[in-house]
Amino acid sequence: MKIVIFTDTMDRKAMGTALYTRKLVENLLTIKPAGTEIFLVHREKNDDLLYQKTNEMILPKVRLPKFGRFFSEAFFLWKTRQDFDIIHYPQESNYPLFWLSRAKIAITVHSAVEGWREFGGLKRRWWLICWTFKFFQKRIAAIISVSQSTQKSFRDFFRIPDDKIYVTYEAADEGFFKARDKTAAAEKMSELYKIPFPYILNGGRIDPHKNAYRLIEAYAILKKENKIPHYLVIGGRHLPAENKLVEKLIKKTGLEKEIIFKPYIEERDLPDLYAAADLFVFPSLHEGFGLPILEAMAAGVPVITSNVFAMPEIAGGAAILINPYDVKEIAAAMRKVLSDAVLVSQMVEKGRRRAREFSWEKTAKETLAVYRAISTIF
Repeated sequence: MKIVIFTDTMDRKAMGTALYTRKLVENLLTIKPAGTEIFLVHREKNDDLLYQKTNEMILPKVRLPKFGRFFSEAFFLWKTRQDFDIIHYPQESNYPLFWLSRAKIAITVHSAVEGWREFGGLKRRWWLICWTFKFFQKRIAAIISVSQSTQKSFRDFFRIPDDKIYVTYEAADEGFFKARDKTAAAEKMSELYKIPFPYILNGGRIDPHKNAYRLIEAYAILKKENKIPHYLVIGGRHLPAENKLVEKLIKKTGLEKEIIFKPYIEERDLPDLYAAADLFVFPSLHEGFGLPILEAMAAGVPVITSNVFAMPEIAGGAAILINPYDVKEIAAAMRKVLSDAVLVSQMVEKGRRRAREFSWEKTAKETLAVYRAISTIF
């Protein structure tokens, strides 16, 4: 069986679909059976060692002022149309050119329909998602969803048959289970990134669906009413309009020194970033999976997250669930965890157990099973 995986996403920083693609490839290369060949196709050659472990293919250069990427991919698919058994797109936002190849097509979907249609940066590509799954669905052999929530959203909206859509979960990397103890991790964060302790961690970028605005409102309530000593650590600024709203709120609350933005943390230091936190709060308005939930749990941090989309599914009873639109409810949940050491101990234990139920090896094995299933479809 000859399998192509488009890996342009893997060439970016290892987060989101880039992380999914990398971990999938790493584990497929470890478990692939004899007679299976994996080809990694991308646009620009780089020094990534994964490309040296298997068959690397560079898309042809098409030098046009516009649509160069479009014609580059089209030319590749047409030229190799008889060469491969499976072509896997590890994200859903693609040019629907796969009909040019005779290979069986698999596409991984990471966000529910509502995410693409309604939230921020995702919304800009909604037309492409809609076009692909509405008009080219018959040419797709398998749709791989990262959660049951996302599976249901795509299945219901695009009327996808049950036998065509699969679920393969993501997982926290093993490094999160091996994070330092809280004191050592906090010292490292202070030394390397100047993050003061104690802190509450969010980690999401300032995107509309990440709900940083309401989190900051809830944090401001705790600072005012309960005088908590904690700082609030959030990821980097992103979309300008949302940035302005958040910055205006911070100025209004007078918490400029207590709220810390950290746009970049080295991948190797992420487990310690989580482990040093007293609490991880993830009140997102939409997630197709919610990997930070598992990463925090694996690192031994109590988690508060939303009761919508995939987040309850991934939390699996090991987190406190809140209505992400209710600021007072978010604040009350934070207050409860920060004031109850027994509850924290229970949540940490449950969280570690829950995170252990997922693994990237399992993701790869289940994906390989999807490849086998669709390779028998004629």
